[in-house]
Amino acid sequence: MGSIVRPCLHAPTEPIKQKWPGMADADRHVTGRALARHLGDWRTKPSAAAYLELADRIKVLVLDGRLPLRTRLPAERELAAALGLSRTTVTAAYDQIGRAHV
Repeated sequence: MGSIVRPCLHAPTEPIKQKWPGMADADRHVTGRALARHLGDWRTKPSAAAYLELADRIKVLVLDGRLPLRTRLPAERELAAALGLSRTTVTAAYDQIGRAHV
């Protein structure tokens, strides 16, 4: 049996890539820590709702190609812990993304 190839995390300016050759798109995922790093300083308007800013920032990552389509996002608790947010905020952001069909 060959060794398991682990995904390599990239700098925020590089796309999140699948490192396992031959796996289907549905098998691609990103960890909470990696997504938090790619989001960078996502909180630009303190007066705006955090969930809306988070949803918009994740959409930008998809639209500019840094987060490939059909990449599984981290669990709500995992991303909330990585960003220092409540799970409710992440849930609302994911709901917003779902409504936008991203």
